[in-house]
Amino acid sequence: MRLSLSATLASFLVLSLAGPASGAKLRVPKAYGTIQAALDAAGFGDVVEVSKGTYSEDLTITQKSGVTLRARGKDKVIVKAVVGPALAIEMSAEILVKRIRFRGGVSLGVLIESSNAVSIRNCRFKEFSDAGVRVDDTSLTCLIEGCKIAGTKWGVHLREGMFHTVRGCTFESTTDWAVILGSGVVANLTNCFVADNEMIGCYGGVGGFKVSQCEVVGNRVVGSELYGVFARDDCSAITVRDCVVKNAGHSGILMQAPSSTIHDNRSKGALWAGIRIDHACLASSIVGNKSKKNGQHGFAVYGTLNVFTGNHASQNGGLNLFDPTGQNSYSGNDF
Repeated sequence: MRLSLSATLASFLVLSLAGPASGAKLRVPKAYGTIQAALDAAGFGDVVEVSKGTYSEDLTITQKSGVTLRARGKDKVIVKAVVGPALAIEMSAEILVKRIRFRGGVSLGVLIESSNAVSIRNCRFKEFSDAGVRVDDTSLTCLIEGCKIAGTKWGVHLREGMFHTVRGCTFESTTDWAVILGSGVVANLTNCFVADNEMIGCYGGVGGFKVSQCEVVGNRVVGSELYGVFARDDCSAITVRDCVVKNAGHSGILMQAPSSTIHDNRSKGALWAGIRIDHACLASSIVGNKSKKNGQHGFAVYGTLNVFTGNHASQNGGLNLFDPTGQNSYSGNDF
């Protein structure tokens, strides 16, 4: 079901005012034979606590508020999807999912639709043909934190909504992007580790979809097939800061989005360029970056009206700075 942003906000307010927390603990399988039975019975403030085991279920949380789903203590709890998604959270608010291991073979791990303030913490996702976590339908302020995602197509797909955060997650061997954004998403991606895949893709164009005002901060990206960080020309005002990108298959950072900020990043060992500023990237700030030991150029600059300050490039196979335009501003750089 698709809701407008105003409808989503209204449902969030109704759910948030559902009443005081009852704080009941619903134990699986001690008191409830299945996780779904416990979720169906849960009310505001209740905790569904699951003991060690493998549970073959497709779970749903619908029109709930203030419900927690978590593994008991350090128990290893595996939810194995039957058809998928393994867990769908719909028209709900203030939902916390913690320490659950989701296993696939099907499309999706967790699908969040028309929901707000959903937190997915310290969970693991493996072998999904789509995404480990996908956020759809004008959802707001979702948090994916401390999760490990491996063997999926996309790690986290923030397809719609605003004010989402992906923090402290590990992505390994995704077949496409580790994190991909779309449809006007505003998000913050912080302190993630990415290996053998892609970091962030901003896509759009069809239907006028755009991404803007996103931050990619303090991430470490190793061995991406193409780009460590990539923002397309239908994005704008992207911030990439304090990231380390190593051994990218093409460029460490490829920026096509205008009015962007690229500060204090480190790029090393890319096959082509450490940092590439493409034709559509205009009026951006590139400050304090270091680029070395790349196959061709340290900085490859095709855009114009950009400001480069205090950057450093060395030991690159081609030129430390390649700028055929001559229409950018440079000061205090070491090329």
